[in-house]
Amino acid sequence: MADLSVARFASNFGQFLKFGLVGGSGTAVNLFVYFLAQKLFGAADIFAEDPFMNLFGSAFHIRWYHVFATISFLVANTWNYQLNRSWTFRGVHGRSWLRGFFPFLATGALAFAVSLTCM
Repeated sequence: MADLSVARFASNFGQFLKFGLVGGSGTAVNLFVYFLAQKLFGAADIFAEDPFMNLFGSAFHIRWYHVFATISFLVANTWNYQLNRSWTFRGVHGRSWLRGFFPFLATGALAFAVSLTCM
């Protein structure tokens, strides 16, 4: 009985470490894609704080850094989902890729909406 619980603990701890590594790599991907988006869209020519689009004629704007953050979020979220699916939770495939991705994306999008609001 003790061997089973030690083996389960070791397995769960290994999975926890993998999950943390995936999250850390997702942060690195997010930062890299943000940097790359700034370079590709010529952020040297435009300031990241310049308006990208006005919100319905109000005093509020979507700024370039919101656009860069959204692009980097989408890439990093897809990265995290695929890496978790293929490495961390390799043996658990109860859904197709798309059916599993959209709830994962929706959860991340809620947290990202809070981040955009704070920006």
